[in-house]
Amino acid sequence: MKKIVLVSILLLANLAFAQEILDDWTISKVVIDGTEYQAPNNNETSNFILLIYWDWDVYVFYNHHCGNISQSAHWFTDDTIFLYGLEYYPSNCSNNENNIFSDQHFGIYLDDVDKAYSYEVSTTTSGDRQLTIINDFGSQAIYLAPALGLQENNRVSFTIFPNPVAETLFVTSENLPIENLTVYNLSGQAVLSENENVKELNVSSLPAGLYFIEITSEARKQIQKFVKQ
Repeated sequence: MKKIVLVSILLLANLAFAQEILDDWTISKVVIDGTEYQAPNNNETSNFILLIYWDWDVYVFYNHHCGNISQSAHWFTDDTIFLYGLEYYPSNCSNNENNIFSDQHFGIYLDDVDKAYSYEVSTTTSGDRQLTIINDFGSQAIYLAPALGLQENNRVSFTIFPNPVAETLFVTSENLPIENLTVYNLSGQAVLSENENVKELNVSSLPAGLYFIEITSEARKQIQKFVKQ
């Protein structure tokens, strides 16, 4: 009985720690050997994101920009994340400045052999939430999640429905024309793409599960999650 109670307490504590970082984060900068490198600011960098979400029985960490890194976490403490199962799919952005920063950012995860990362969640002076992840070598990846009011004001109004979806996923935009749709699986592999009929996407051929759809307009890109039934 005592063992069951102890396990329950540990699971509840783990959930509390995880809830603090479950969010859609934007990479702000990295710190390597004491030097700060700011994320570039151009039409590709709106896609420089870290998604942290719950998927069935694990927490998934999905870094996406010039390439993809996907990792999973079963366990948290109040200052440490234990990640495993790293899958890395390198790719290239059209802007070489972004490729250089992407290599610096991904290197923080690729260089950490033990896969135990320190982390800290704080609030900036502007009210944004800040997540700092630190590897064994002291290198830092720093992410931001905008304060709610600012996030709503800056949001590009892309809408996907239905979600979950069985056959056709519809995509609408209130203020920007859509140019391309690309669907990625949990490993970061592109599994569907459409650049003609960009208002809908036939996903019936996809196996059931969680996917990301990258919506591209002339001004920026945005990634959203959907479930294929």
